Amino acid sequence: MTEQFHLSRLQVINWGVFDGYHSIPFSDGGALIAGASGSGKSSLLEAISLGFLPFNRRNFNASGDSTAAGSNAGRRTVDKYVRGAWGQRSDAGTSKVMYLRGDGTTWSAIAVTYTSNTGRTVTGLVLKWLTGESRSDSSSRFVLADGDRDIEKVCNRWAAGRFDAVVFKDDWRFSTKVESQYLAQLYATIGIRASDAAQQLLGKAKSLKSVGGLEQFVREFMLDEPDSLTRLPDALKQIDPLVDARELLAVAQRKRKILGDIEKLQQRYASESSDLGIIDLVDQSMVRA
Repeated sequence: MTEQFHLSRLQVINWGVFDGYHSIPFSDGGALIAGASGSGKSSLLEAISLGFLPFNRRNFNASGDSTAAGSNAGRRTVDKYVRGAWGQRSDAGTSKVMYLRGDGTTWSAIAVTYTSNTGRTVTGLVLKWLTGESRSDSSSRFVLADGDRDIEKVCNRWAAGRFDAVVFKDDWRFSTKVESQYLAQLYATIGIRASDAAQQLLGKAKSLKSVGGLEQFVREFMLDEPDSLTRLPDALKQIDPLVDARELLAVAQRKRKILGDIEKLQQRYASESSDLGIIDLVDQSMVRA
């Protein structure tokens, strides 16, 4: 039997509007994330993508409800989730983003647990933190462990120890500050290989507001842009000389049409001019005679 993994649990701490610790189990038969506008549905999807997808595949904010509270606070970012951006306030003609955790140092944790059909489990943990009054450039730590791990206590110890990764040294098998290294370890564990196209599709599907028609979905989200389009500029450069030659030919054809039998006309003109010259030489008295 081929081993296959599925997402079995999501844990978040201080993520967006989810203040404090939350644990959400998922069935191997599928799950539906439902709720009112602004209840945090897309925030949970963003959390999953943070723990599983590289930064260029996440499509943050694309699935967010434009009518939800705080939707006009600008494009969502990891740092805004860490601070807990939830809305916007207008004061004296200026707008200010409102944060649940806007003052001082703050942190967030996201953990994704995957379980296989053989019972094997692995937990990936992503930690983000901002110091002082910073609103951007959060620091990162990525940790991986075998088993279904509860993260609340260990993350609180990590935060209390001024974000010292030593708390993960003994009981977690991998720790790094580099996202690509973490994802490589996670993918190797759960058997994901050559997954660029699948990751891109997952990122796009996560960002869907509505599926719409099947034809449109396949065209926009499953068909890759053909490589031939990247060679289009070179092809156009090769066509340009042919276009120029055709234009020159068209000009020559118009000239020929306008000038017509110019050579014969010139010969006639020369001949008749000679005849007129002879007439001019005839003596007037000879004409009278």
